[in-house]
Amino acid sequence: MRSIRLGQTFDAVLCMGSALMYALTNTDLRATFQTFSSHSHRGSLLFLDVNNAAACLPGGVFKRELINEVNAGGFRAVATMLFDFDYRRQVMIRRRTWKLDDGETIEDFCEYRLLFPAELEAFLDDAGFEVVGMYDNQQLLDTPLNGPRLYVTAMFRG
Repeated sequence: MRSIRLGQTFDAVLCMGSALMYALTNTDLRATFQTFSSHSHRGSLLFLDVNNAAACLPGGVFKRELINEVNAGGFRAVATMLFDFDYRRQVMIRRRTWKLDDGETIEDFCEYRLLFPAELEAFLDDAGFEVVGMYDNQQLLDTPLNGPRLYVTAMFRG
């Protein structure tokens, strides 16, 4: 995301499924937004789907522990996810433990950059995009933006 250049522009650029959250530093984020810009022309739309840092503040809906069951194609496991934060880096740390049906336990670890709504809008503005919609729900209802996800549509100014 930080460096790919396809040599063409598109009417729409999508960055879904929390992919942007793997850009952990401001330098990584600026480079990623430059990639979005380099693949956009005036009027191109950018769609983003990320975790919302505001959900972690008092009054937000963030949960520090989640349990999820996977049961598909003969595979069954229960995943317990514990979340912590590196506040200085604005990074959420997920530690996940999988318990498989055969009793085996597998652990994995991941870090995600969290962005606040105004901060995200500033990165977009610096890259030449104007936010045309920002929601914390898939129904696109106006809210205080403290829900767990941010769904953002921005237009490239060119």
